[in-house]
Amino acid sequence: MRGHTKTRTKLPSAMEMVVLTPKENGQIELEVFFRIRDEWTPFLERLIENNVFPWLMWGQRTKEHLYQRSTSWCSRSELSKHLDAEMVIYYLADTKAQELYVGRANRLGDRVRPGRPEIPGWDKFRYDIVRPQYAHLLDRIEENTIRAFASVIKNKRALSSLQLGEYALVNRDIRRLD
Repeated sequence: MRGHTKTRTKLPSAMEMVVLTPKENGQIELEVFFRIRDEWTPFLERLIENNVFPWLMWGQRTKEHLYQRSTSWCSRSELSKHLDAEMVIYYLADTKAQELYVGRANRLGDRVRPGRPEIPGWDKFRYDIVRPQYAHLLDRIEENTIRAFASVIKNKRALSSLQLGEYALVNRDIRRLD
């Protein structure tokens, strides 16, 4: 590629003309000089921004992570700010009784409420958002997470565990890999 070259991007819904300028070390500078937007452009930009289609921008070389985002531990009083989180593995902790519950939810607000029978005194929570391309694995991710916790802390099923710390896993449905 020599000199300045003009080309049209292949992004759907938006027509852009860009100037490609070769730089040192094989890099290319892109500068948009003409853009036409339509009603779908903001929607598609949001999907790209949230990395819903990572292969569109980076192809097979992308190192994808299972989780899109993880939260810090939050107080139960902050739950209302997180009710719309989707495709999550969530953790509820009762810090007084030293109990932990692990679950999954298509939408956090549909599954997590104060006074859940499995762990009625929970006062802290956190969650991991599963990337959209792995949402079909949500049940399996939950099972593996529960099994991992059951192997290192006490559990209600009396499965073999290292019993590290004082916390106990209160999930009753722990599948064995026998």
